[in-house]
This record gives sequence, structure tokens and C-alpha cells, in this order.
Amino acid sequence: MMIAVLRGLTSGLVGGRFTCAVVSAAAWSNVATGTSSPDSWKTPSICYFDLETTGLPHTSPDIIQIAAICEDTMYNQYVIPRKPIGSRASAVNGLTFSENQLMHHGKVVDALHLKPALKGFIKHVSSIKPVILAAHNGRKFDFPILKRLLLETDLLDYHMSSVMCIDTLEIARSVLNAPKYNQPYLVKQFLNIAYGAHNAIEDVKALKQLHNECLSGKYEMDKFTFQL
Repeated sequence: MMIAVLRGLTSGLVGGRFTCAVVSAAAWSNVATGTSSPDSWKTPSICYFDLETTGLPHTSPDIIQIAAICEDTMYNQYVIPRKPIGSRASAVNGLTFSENQLMHHGKVVDALHLKPALKGFIKHVSSIKPVILAAHNGRKFDFPILKRLLLETDLLDYHMSSVMCIDTLEIARSVLNAPKYNQPYLVKQFLNIAYGAHNAIEDVKALKQLHNECLSGKYEMDKFTFQL
């Protein structure tokens, strides 16, 4: 599941410290409805996450970069594709694959095969509990792609089957007044920052700042969470 670490996402982060943990659907329901006492659960942290892929969801794409920020730690891993990178995807993310080498804007990058890369991501996300995964446009893009590939690699039940998620695009539409809601536009419009969009780790850094400064504390978490 994807997770974003956001300060003040919900009220009561102890001492201003982020804590991350996997929250099951049942446990989150208890928290949201007040049937679980404050002493029996920790305030979940958000772990921000982003994917770059070989194409759009309808093409059943492969992941070619996966990144996450949980608390103060980052995970950034390029991934060897099992299928060709589409020309439109390559034009957006700058990634190409030739002679068994993955390159970002023509520079060779260290890359792992899919399953080891996903295991590293899961280990990173699961290191802090409880946690909620967050991605921008995640419901339509990142989360279904991640879930499909976790199933394909027999990793969905490896700490991930009960992960809860939020889509910051849905949250932004509910609390911000803007003519459009893609992440680069929102970051430029509300933070006055231009950044290296469509590089997963740069997207994650920007998403964390956008949430912390523009979204946190302006919505009710239980209205936007869903299961991976």
C-alpha cells in the first residue's frame, strides 16, 4: 500500500512525531467510529508514495521506478521493466531501456528486478506502524497498478493486504479552489515551487510538502480512506 507521511494529518500526533503503521480495514473502522479506545491504537502516519511506469493502467504496465517517504526516511528504486517502455511514458518520465540497462535522461541508473524492488518497498513501508499510503491520483493509477503487481509476485499478503490508502487528488478537490488539480500545477500554484515532476522521488517530496502545507487538518481522514 502507499503511504504518505504528513504532519498534522489527523489531530493528536504525539509530540509532533510521525509514526507509521499498517492499519487494517477493521481496525481503521473501529478508530473512525470511536469503538476503539485511544489507548488501543496509535495515530497513523501517512507514507507518501509514487510510481513511474511503462504506460497507462489500461496497458497493464510495469513499474520502472517506485519511491516512498515514511517519516524521515526515503525509498527510491528503479526497476527493470519486463515489457517495453511506451514512447509517451518515456517522454514524460525520461526513462528508457536499452541493452539491458535502464537509463534516466540517458544516464544509466541502478535497477532491480520487480520482486526485490517491491520487497524493499514493503520493508520500508512496514518499518513504521501504523501507516496509511498516500498517492496523488492514486485511486486510478498508483494503487491498482501496485496491487496487481503485488498479486503477480505473490507479495500482496506480505504485510500489504489490509493496508489503507488515501488519494490526495480527491482531498485536494474537496478543500482547494483551483482550475485544475494535477500535482505539478498545485505545487506551483500553492507553494510557488517548480520541481522535477514525473521523477518518483521528486514527486513524493513535493506531495509531502503539498499535503503538510495545504491539505493537512482541512479534511476528515475517515471520509477519504479506502483499502488497497
